[in-house]
Amino acid sequence: MNDDHLKQLLVYYDIGSLSSDPIEIFGSRGGSRIWKVSNANSSYAIKQLSSDLDCCSPQVIKKYELTETLAERFKSLGIPAVSAMAKDNRYLVVLGQQGYLLYPWVEGKILSRYEVSLSHASIIAKILAKIHDMKIDLPHLRQLRFDRHSSESLNTLFTQVIKQQLPYAHDLRQLQTQIHAANQAYHSVIPLLEQDAVLTHGDLDQMNVIWSNDNQPLIIDWETVRYINQTRDVIRTCLSWSGFGGDDLSFGNYQSMINHYLNFGGRLSRAHVRPALISVYGSMIHWLTYNIHLSMGKESCKKKARCIEEIFMTLKAFSVLNKSFPDLIRLAGEGHA
Repeated sequence: MNDDHLKQLLVYYDIGSLSSDPIEIFGSRGGSRIWKVSNANSSYAIKQLSSDLDCCSPQVIKKYELTETLAERFKSLGIPAVSAMAKDNRYLVVLGQQGYLLYPWVEGKILSRYEVSLSHASIIAKILAKIHDMKIDLPHLRQLRFDRHSSESLNTLFTQVIKQQLPYAHDLRQLQTQIHAANQAYHSVIPLLEQDAVLTHGDLDQMNVIWSNDNQPLIIDWETVRYINQTRDVIRTCLSWSGFGGDDLSFGNYQSMINHYLNFGGRLSRAHVRPALISVYGSMIHWLTYNIHLSMGKESCKKKARCIEEIFMTLKAFSVLNKSFPDLIRLAGEGHA
């Protein structure tokens, strides 16, 4: 972390002298970095936003002020949310071109895909049902976000990858036809996904939940909060907590989590299950293109290596979804929605 920025943050938040050097804990998939700082009495987490963000932009400032306000609102309504600490009614601090958020330090652990149990998934299903049942109505936020990529832009990008013989070019070429077909299918179901929207966290996967020492969940990273088709949110969340993206997708956990969600009062639209699963393709295509662009850019070798790793993982997940798609449709339909 920039030393001058750290000094200014310590003064601004009245933290005082540190009892030890800042410790970098982990970064997010979006490029942010997390630092633990401690004084004699307390510990805090400083979130250093991605350098790719224009933190001086009024739109970016407005977004983070809004999403942290919403995290605070969900917390006040009984959701175990971790929200940023406000100072002078502001959450985001911009120093130079860099944005920072300060959080209370939370002792606990983020689970890997391989550490998630059905018990964990059931707890998240209950929280998700509660979030959806709140039906918070904010008309000015109801513009739904869909990450779209034209066939032409994908063709151009994939051609560049193959021409440059990038490390993942062979794997991408193998799936190129299927990716184009999935992209067209995603575009076709967007009108259905614009229906039945609820305000929700937006990315409630295992990477955004800290489990405390007494095994209680604390939900972090509310910057993705937005309106989403309710069934889409359920399907995406249940896939994530069932090992999707790793080596062992558990169909049993997927179906059980859906049923737990329904038992806790949640609602699933049968008509939207297939579009919801197709939307997973859309999310993967967007993540794929994001990382391809970074891997071809002027990033550091370390960052490029991370992007290439994400590309291989996404292509593998794409193949898993292709193979599992009929079973995932069937298992969601067997729930008592």
